[in-house]
Amino acid sequence: MTYRIQEATLADLSPLDVHALYKLRVDVFVHEQQVPYAEIDDVDAASSTTQFLLWEDSPAADNADGKAATRLAGTLRLFPSSLALPPVVSGTTTVSASEVVSQLGRYCFAPDYRGTGAAAYLLEHAIERCREQHPDRALYLTAQAPLVPYYKKFGFIPSGAMFEEENQPHQPMFLRPQRAK
Repeated sequence: MTYRIQEATLADLSPLDVHALYKLRVDVFVHEQQVPYAEIDDVDAASSTTQFLLWEDSPAADNADGKAATRLAGTLRLFPSSLALPPVVSGTTTVSASEVVSQLGRYCFAPDYRGTGAAAYLLEHAIERCREQHPDRALYLTAQAPLVPYYKKFGFIPSGAMFEEENQPHQPMFLRPQRAK
């Protein structure tokens, strides 16, 4: 498998790339996880939101029809966010309610790519990109409760109380900034 990561704002994606992005997210979140919320939101359209798409490129020789193919394996988005939370400690860094953080969300993968290492590859890339562009920002996400151990492997620390979102328990988590303030 050959993977390629595409980083772009929604406005910079082609119409077919936007279609693939939303189709994957609807397939995973709405159909598979049966979370009946509106998948398309204003965060996607913001110029400050970066979409990360992991594509699998396969050469013609690898396909039965003899044609080259590209499939969207997974996606996530990063965007700046101000948190309405009490101050929390992540390592030696305190993140206050008025601090801007980089928020990670809509992280999902097609079933065929789960357990292959592709998801970790994309998440590691996004973390590195965030640290390059915003080394003083904490990275924040809300993890579905069963995925807390997964995010801990990447250095995320649970912070604050669990809460319900779309009838699923979620845990706020932070990854400390690369440079402590």
